[in-house]
Amino acid sequence: MTSERFRRVIEHTGSGPVDLGLAPVGTLRPLLGDFRDASKSAMLAVFWSHDRSITEWITLITEYRTLYANDWWPVDLKRPREPIFYRPEVAKELEQLFLKNQRMRWICRKFIAKVRFRIMSKRIVGETDLYTMSAIPETQCIRVYDVKTRSVYQFHTHTMNKLILCGLKYSNYGIASPHVPKNPYTNIQWNIAQLISITNQLLLLGSNYCRDIPFLLTLFRKSCFSIKVYFEKNMKYLQVEAAVHFFGDLEDADAKIMFLETYDDLCSYMDGHIYPLRVRRVRKVLQETKDKELLRKWGKLITAFWIFYNHKIMWTWTDIGELKCSYHQLHKETVVKYLPPPPLVNMMIIVDG
Repeated sequence: MTSERFRRVIEHTGSGPVDLGLAPVGTLRPLLGDFRDASKSAMLAVFWSHDRSITEWITLITEYRTLYANDWWPVDLKRPREPIFYRPEVAKELEQLFLKNQRMRWICRKFIAKVRFRIMSKRIVGETDLYTMSAIPETQCIRVYDVKTRSVYQFHTHTMNKLILCGLKYSNYGIASPHVPKNPYTNIQWNIAQLISITNQLLLLGSNYCRDIPFLLTLFRKSCFSIKVYFEKNMKYLQVEAAVHFFGDLEDADAKIMFLETYDDLCSYMDGHIYPLRVRRVRKVLQETKDKELLRKWGKLITAFWIFYNHKIMWTWTDIGELKCSYHQLHKETVVKYLPPPPLVNMMIIVDG
């Protein structure tokens, strides 16, 4: 980049400012003054020598401040007039000039942000709630600004809570697979700045009604909005919640199939092969029955076994021995209540003589 700047300076003609091109990404170029100011003093020559990153600017000022301090030169000798012996003074000038440029840079950013804000405020997406299709009251309105689409998206606080939890609790066939919450209008994940704004607005509006933000959003916030860190720290809780949610709706065909398959694995694990006929009959009962209480009991047992079998986590029961006792007890209750007793057979015994 230094050679490219040197080429532009050499090829420059006329009395106008030198075209230095665009500053490289990650560097800060002075906003005040012009490259021609480099010929006015040694300090300005260093200041305009090349584009530096924020770290390089701080390192340069620190180096000038620490080298050749005022008390380094002997008092009884006259200090030379060369700039190299006045680096502490140069450091102060460099720092003041750098801070002045930084202030001007942030003023420009504030101006650009206000212009963008006025443009985005003219295009409002979601004047009615996404779920209820009713007007959103001002006291319950969450506004999220998107610079890329130049739009502002509005949501009701309840709707935003549902969208946040939908992403953080997402699972597939009982396996937790959380992802960063998305914008339902664009199906693009919210960035960190938008997530911080959403969390702050939920906290502010919820405080008016003594309502806290969702627990999972609090955990996500503690993970610095990193979905990887969030999943690693809360894996046990998320896996249990995913399995409970999946087996909690046996009206779903996929859940019912997985429920019966897990029942087969449970019976095999608990020595169910000793009574194969009874196991098959109970399976048929679970497949056809509409008894919610029976399905609830078996669902809780099968969910606990599924969590133990896949994640080595005990849920509800403390150990596998206690789970085994509950299995045999529930199996007997199901057989007694739902399976008919064997028919009575009259037998005639003929005794010779």
